[in-house]
Amino acid sequence: MKCNASSSPSNWWPATLSRGDQTLPTISLFYGIKINMYYGDHTPPHFHVILAEHEAKVEIATGRILVGDLPKTAKRLVKEWCDLHRFELEANWDRAMRDEPIHKIEGLK
Repeated sequence: MKCNASSSPSNWWPATLSRGDQTLPTISLFYGIKINMYYGDHTPPHFHVILAEHEAKVEIATGRILVGDLPKTAKRLVKEWCDLHRFELEANWDRAMRDEPIHKIEGLK
């Protein structure tokens, strides 16, 4: 997995991750939980979560884990974040499907 540094000083985490020929922009980072979204990914609309050695795909509409697993606390935090930012996540999904820039989304505080 290759990381590309962000050009904005306020976004100190990597702007994108690459897996082969797919770009995986990081859209949020909170409590060590990294939220990413692929361009041109398959349905249902979802985002990817990485926390240390844990990875999961989470459905935007429900906040339910589709694939993978997260520790209990991380699962709760991701669900809470998803519920708070569902509209922004859906808008980002639509942008990603049109190969348009994906926006950062504020993390939990």
